[in-house]
Amino acid sequence: DTGPWVAAVGAPIWLAGDLWGCVAALTRDADSLTHAAEARVGRFAELVSLAIANAQNRQKIADLAMHDALTGLPNRRAFEDAMERALALAARTGNPLSLAIMDIDHFKRVNDDHGHDVGDQVLSGVSQRLASVARTEEPVARLGGEEFAWILPNTTALQALVAAERARAAVATTPFTTVGHVTVSIGIADLDAAGSGDALFRMADQALYAAKAEGRNRCHVARTPSPVG
Repeated sequence: DTGPWVAAVGAPIWLAGDLWGCVAALTRDADSLTHAAEARVGRFAELVSLAIANAQNRQKIADLAMHDALTGLPNRRAFEDAMERALALAARTGNPLSLAIMDIDHFKRVNDDHGHDVGDQVLSGVSQRLASVARTEEPVARLGGEEFAWILPNTTALQALVAAERARAAVATTPFTTVGHVTVSIGIADLDAAGSGDALFRMADQALYAAKAEGRNRCHVARTPSPVG
């Protein structure tokens, strides 16, 4: 039947007090809609609202499990998942992949001199500055404490160094209200030199220690694979 719709009944779908949409029933037979139809559609709209709310709550819980509560950045679990995907993509395409490990310099002094509340403010502020430099496809994660990781797909070590210098400057150039200037040290490695994901992380981490040994507030690129142990 391709005739015109001659009757309809509908009910709104509400989520947390806001109108999300509606459920509607249309018919080409005016006699097919009884007085009970509106009530049935209303009950169905309530069920749809409940199902959508439950789905959204499950997604929120999943998101919380993958993000750091203080900074809002991806957490270590999310970093490991993203690293696996980045390594698989690099293996499939042959494109470069770099990793930067970043650490706030002398962060213990911030906590000791100003308290942990101020330390948390610094962690949040540094995380925002680091993330502001990264592109959408370059996740910045908090690994724990004052240490962060930055995955840079399709990026050589030299290109990662340029990006890391921007990140370092973004932190160092603008002082924090309470503690003044804060700096980060950054270690960089690329998959071409490392050869594997485990070696990539190890090289970037050891490059971070080299940056700190060289005086902090600087970037250091690992050139050759580091020995295990």
